[in-house]
Amino acid sequence: MLDSWFISIDILVIIVVLVLLILLSFKFNKKLLTTLIISLYPTLLIFLNLPFIRLKDDISKSVFFIILYIVVAIAIKKNIRGMKCHRFNRKIIDYGALSISYLMSFFAVYIYIIPSLSAIYNFSDRVIALFDFVPYGIWLILPLGVLFFTNKKNLE
Repeated sequence: MLDSWFISIDILVIIVVLVLLILLSFKFNKKLLTTLIISLYPTLLIFLNLPFIRLKDDISKSVFFIILYIVVAIAIKKNIRGMKCHRFNRKIIDYGALSISYLMSFFAVYIYIIPSLSAIYNFSDRVIALFDFVPYGIWLILPLGVLFFTNKKNLE
């Protein structure tokens, strides 16, 4: 009975990350979220196909993935220009959609592709069940569609 009145710490972490991403978007425009979403795909390809690196424990796999993700994100960020929208409503919708789609792609990676990320933070089974009902390919394709629809110019 008491469990239903309290917010799970996992949901709280997701909400804090979502709000943080939206607030950072106001500072860096769409460039930050676009970089985070796009850099996830080459990082996964590189991480999963490196033949000369065999990491044994989950912590080293997770740390190596995060370092590789940061390096790829820095490289991609230099090639992406930020688009500005001047209407406040459009900013909220775009930044919210991009933040949510980034979290969806992160959970697809966390649950299906690199489960060793649970060594850093282990989400509960209830949170994983929220994302488990849809095939992970959809979770990875959906952010690209959101990028496509939020890339419209709106400088009115």
